[in-house]
Amino acid sequence: MMRGAEAWNAFWYTPSSGHRIAVVRILLGLYFLVYFGALTPHVTLLFSDQGVYVPYWLPDYAPPPLIAHAIFALTLACCVALVLGLRTALVAPLLLLLFFHHYFLQLAVKQSSFDRLSAIYLLVLCFADSGRVWGFDARRPGPPPTVWAERLIGAQTLLLYFGSGLWKLMNPAWHTGVLLHSNLQGMWATPIAFSVVRAIPSAETWTHASWVIIAFELLLAPLLLARRTRALGLLFGVGFHLFNCVVLVIPEFLVCIAAYPVFVEPETLRRFVEAVRSFGGVHSSRSAPRT
Repeated sequence: MMRGAEAWNAFWYTPSSGHRIAVVRILLGLYFLVYFGALTPHVTLLFSDQGVYVPYWLPDYAPPPLIAHAIFALTLACCVALVLGLRTALVAPLLLLLFFHHYFLQLAVKQSSFDRLSAIYLLVLCFADSGRVWGFDARRPGPPPTVWAERLIGAQTLLLYFGSGLWKLMNPAWHTGVLLHSNLQGMWATPIAFSVVRAIPSAETWTHASWVIIAFELLLAPLLLARRTRALGLLFGVGFHLFNCVVLVIPEFLVCIAAYPVFVEPETLRRFVEAVRSFGGVHSSRSAPRT
C-alpha cells in the first residue's frame, strides 16, 4: 500500500522546472488572443442583444452592445495577461468564466470538442500557477511547481487522439469511407477538399483513406507517449492539425497544439525560449530555473 501511495505521489507531485506548463500557458493565451481577436468586428452581432435573441441556457437575454464590448475587451485583456504570466491565479479563472459567457451566448451552437478542450486547459491553468516561469508571477513567492498539471494536460491529449480513433474504429460509416467522403463535402469543407473529392472517384480509395486515418489516430497517442518516438508524434500531430486547417475550415483544433509542450523536454523548451529571446533582443536579468 505504501509503495502504491509513493508511486502515485511520484507520478503527480514530482518537482517540475515549470517550463512545460509555462509554454502551454503562453501558447494557449496566444491562441485565445487570435481566436477572440478574429471575432472583434462582430461583437455586437454575436454577443449583444442586437444579434442574440435565444442564447444557450439564457433564454431571451443578452447584454446591450456597450456592455458586450466591455466584457469582450476584458476577455482580450485577460488573454494578454495570460501570455505575460501576470496574476495567473486570478486571470485564468476569470478567462474561463469569460470563455463560458461567450460560449453560452453564441459558441455553444457548435457543440464541438475543441470548445471542451479549451475549457479543460483553462481549468487546469486555474490551479497550476503557470506564471512562475517566464512570467511576471516569477516575482511573487510561492511553492515550487510540480508535474501534476503537465500530466493532466498530457493525459487529456492522449485520450483525445486515441478516443477519436476508437470512435472511428467502432463506426461502420468510417469503415467504408462514406463518412470521410461526406465530411469533405460538408459545411466545413474548403475548395481544396472539394478538389480532393473530385480527384478521387474510387470508393475503394476512400475506404483505404479512412483506415489510414483510423490507424493514424490510434497510433498517435503511443507515439507521443514513448520517449523514442515522441518527436515523430509531435511532427505528425502538428502536420495533421495544419492539414485539417487547409482541408476543413476548423482552425479551432489548433488549440491541441498548445498542449504539445508537455511532451517536450524542459531543457529543450528552455533553450528554444532563450534563443527566441536572444533573436528578439530581449535580455532578462533573471534566469529561468534549470531542471
